[in-house]
Amino acid sequence: MKKIYDVMLFVVEKYYWCFFVLLTLLIGFLSFYHLDGAYVNSWDEARHGINAYEMMQNQDYLVHTYGYETDYWNYKPPFSFYGIILGYKLFGYTVFGMRFYSAVCYMILTIFVGLFVKRYGKIASLCSLAFLAANFRCFEYHMVRSGDADSMFVMFFTLAMLSMFLIPKKKYMIYFCGFFFACAFLTKSWHAMMIVAIGGLFLIFSGEIKKLNIKQWILFLLSFSLPLGTWAVARISRDGFTFLQGMLEYDLLKRTGQRLENHDFPMEYYFTFLFCDNKIYLPALILCICGAVFFTKMYVKENKGEISGYLLWTLVPFTAFSLASTKLNWYVYPVIIPIFICASVFMEKFLKSQEIRTGIKVIGLCLVMTALLLGMKETYSNIRSLNGDEFQTFLMESVDRDSDYAGNHAYIQLNVPEYPEYWTQCNQLLGELQGDYQCENGGIAGFLSDKKEDTLLYLSMDLYETNKKELADCQVLHENSQWILMQKK
Repeated sequence: MKKIYDVMLFVVEKYYWCFFVLLTLLIGFLSFYHLDGAYVNSWDEARHGINAYEMMQNQDYLVHTYGYETDYWNYKPPFSFYGIILGYKLFGYTVFGMRFYSAVCYMILTIFVGLFVKRYGKIASLCSLAFLAANFRCFEYHMVRSGDADSMFVMFFTLAMLSMFLIPKKKYMIYFCGFFFACAFLTKSWHAMMIVAIGGLFLIFSGEIKKLNIKQWILFLLSFSLPLGTWAVARISRDGFTFLQGMLEYDLLKRTGQRLENHDFPMEYYFTFLFCDNKIYLPALILCICGAVFFTKMYVKENKGEISGYLLWTLVPFTAFSLASTKLNWYVYPVIIPIFICASVFMEKFLKSQEIRTGIKVIGLCLVMTALLLGMKETYSNIRSLNGDEFQTFLMESVDRDSDYAGNHAYIQLNVPEYPEYWTQCNQLLGELQGDYQCENGGIAGFLSDKKEDTLLYLSMDLYETNKKELADCQVLHENSQWILMQKK
């Protein structure tokens, strides 16, 4: 068995780049396949999509709007909007175009992580890619396959951390760390301050803070203050301190001190979310703990600074977000990366250890492979079973940007429990993308009182039957058994 096992490790290492490419292609498939299959989520994704679309229509790439009014609800800086705009320019005003940049950001993240981990060994590098391919939580919701800010933010967060680890050997990497922090802040605001906390503590614990000269400190400060200051000054020139004040009061102080939007969960919420699962996150954590126990003497002595870095990268954001009053699943996504890296490093040490019997190594390898395959299987199953929303499908089928009635005022009234006469964010996004609509609230009453010619109304079929007399003079443009699109003649 030992000879077969040794040959297997030899083949994997000899053809490392082939396996690296295959795993990268697998991650690409899981990221892009059926990317537009899921319904558009009505919160962050739809909001970001609308902000980006209206930026393009307004030709204003600094101040984002919602319903063509300055948006003082979404207090995120503009980098994620630029990513969506790139997708729109490449693939048109589509759901795929909106989500494209998130998948690309995850691909960039995985490639850089895989290349970084190669410094610990080729098998560790391939293991890190396998873990990231099995990362089903991030594929499931609000990151890789969603048009919001998280995939770009986690990418910049990770690049800042990887740069941080290289500072002891290459002092200039501190400038990259500062620059990527600025990019992370310009993507998701105050969440990026975790990078400051981790980086500061790392410099202290590693002793690197004493080795930086005045010139390096000045260049480091410029690496993040120039991009942040340029954006802040430009934004202040447009609407004063209103937006920045909102970022501070709502996005930082209220989210940390108050339970916003019913996202009030207990302290252990994030631990339960990630690790009370038997597929990939708990096995990765067990690998980290076992590795820390069995390889402590060998590893910590050689890499004391790096060990503190990985601990800080994991524990600082995990603890901070657990203490915060408002808790959302995707807040802890950056924590997953160091856990996967450490699990991969210890996996290589386990597989190559001369002190562990081959049979035990084979059993351990089979268990980890099973966990990885289960995670990948869940991701693929979730992607295959994605379903769109029936009304969203009707809305997209009822109009295109070349229609005679594209660009008109459009009202909506659906037979739904909440906000029947209002455009929800997801429906408004599709209305703007698909038909360049001026989405108006007010339902049937607003539609009938609108003085604009060729005004449109989306209506549930049962409401149409109830209000048939009032709508007798209207023209039917599109209908099915559930909904109808009408226009004033």
